[in-house]
Amino acid sequence: NEYIEKIVQALNTNDRELLVSLFPEYARSKIDNFDEKIDNIFRGYNNNKFSGKIIRYKLDEDNDYESSSDKGKLQKKVYASTTIEFADDGGEYNFPIQIYFLIRPVDDFHENNVGISKFAIDSLNLHFLSDKLDLEKDGYDIYAFGYNSGR
Repeated sequence: NEYIEKIVQALNTNDRELLVSLFPEYARSKIDNFDEKIDNIFRGYNNNKFSGKIIRYKLDEDNDYESSSDKGKLQKKVYASTTIEFADDGGEYNFPIQIYFLIRPVDDFHENNVGISKFAIDSLNLHFLSDKLDLEKDGYDIYAFGYNSGR
């Protein structure tokens, strides 16, 4: 998945602009405190990867998609997750980091809305984030390692 490649590249090189570019303009306008939340992604990633380097990352198996259409307009959503695994120079494994994201590869309903609209990253199991991510239930949010961003 090209999004996973770019996310990992952005995190590994601290490339804020690359990560921001994956969020379309419409999504950025819908996410409260967007810039602060992006900063929290990098702060949390750098604090939680411990020592070591990435040894593998892959698209997890529990991904899903949906599409909807109305009056000739189409919207597709891809729900994806990945796990990044780390090891130190001695080959010892460190805690993995999990990433969950919602990609909108097609959106005829909103202008400038192709890309990531929801993003969560943590060293915990992200399946338990339903009470922390997208509280407004509008499909747009960022959750990063439990940092509170203006909430």
